Order: sequence, then structure tokens, then C-alpha cells
Amino acid sequence: MEKKIIMDHEAVLMKIQRMAWQVYENNIEAKSILIFGIEGSGNIISSILVEELNKICSIKTIYSSINVNKNNPSSMQAKIDISIEEYKDSPLIIVDDVLNSARTIAYAMNPFLIAGFKKIQTAVLVNRNHRSYPIAADFSGISLATTLQEHVNVMYIDERFSVSIE
Repeated sequence: MEKKIIMDHEAVLMKIQRMAWQVYENNIEAKSILIFGIEGSGNIISSILVEELNKICSIKTIYSSINVNKNNPSSMQAKIDISIEEYKDSPLIIVDDVLNSARTIAYAMNPFLIAGFKKIQTAVLVNRNHRSYPIAADFSGISLATTLQEHVNVMYIDERFSVSIE
């Protein structure tokens, strides 16, 4: 199958900037926001999202990553590397590159559900809408109508993004 570029680096950055504004507008009353990127592209996207949020607002952003096996999320407990107990009243945003079945994000939420967070949101660069789990993207860069046979690739090479479908 032929590879088709959906977004280049500049388009990806514009989508992340727009998502930052949406996050801010949706959490304008918050004193702090936790942003957790799923390791890999989700972590890179979340770090840029934090940079953009810091440019547009004074809400304190706490940034970290979630380690979850993307190929088999049920094989291990999602791991986070900071203590979250003191932030349970803050909004939490879990960031990933592509939302397809929602399985990865569902398993990534587990530590935060156990901690009793009051507000958990999701942000993804690409929303494919092929849900197996009842998780929706609160913030998305782009929604794509794709077949189950197509594969969306978010690449980050030499500090440049590209999103393709094949």
C-alpha cells in the first residue's frame, strides 16, 4: 500500500498549538494541570503541548510520562515516575499520538483511577475513531476516517514530525 503524508512538521505544530488553547480554555480555572505523555511519540507531543501551554497561560504545568506496553497494554501495569497524590484535585491530561481502539489509553489511566483523580482528559494528535474501549479524545489535532486495514504513522525523526497513512 502506498504511503500518503497527511501532515508535515509545521501542520503538526499548528495542531498542537490549537490543542494547547483548547486545554487552557477547558481548564481555565485550574491552578495546575498534569500532563502525562505515553512513552514514544505521545511523550514528545506532550512536551510540546506543555511548551505551548506555558506560552499562553500562567497555569502551572506538571509534566511526566507513562510507561505502558503499546502492543500489549494488559501485560504490565502502567508506570509513572512522579508522585501524584498531591495533585488529585488538578485536571490530568493523558497524551498519545494516535487514538485507535483506545486500549492503550484505557490501560494508561489505571494509576490515575486508583489515585482518585476527579478529572481525566485525553489529547491525541490523530483520532481514528475505531473504539474498542469507551474512551474518547477530549482534544485532537485531526480526526481521520480510515479503514481498519490502514495504518497511521506518527514519525519524529531529526526533531521533525510527519504523519502518514498507509
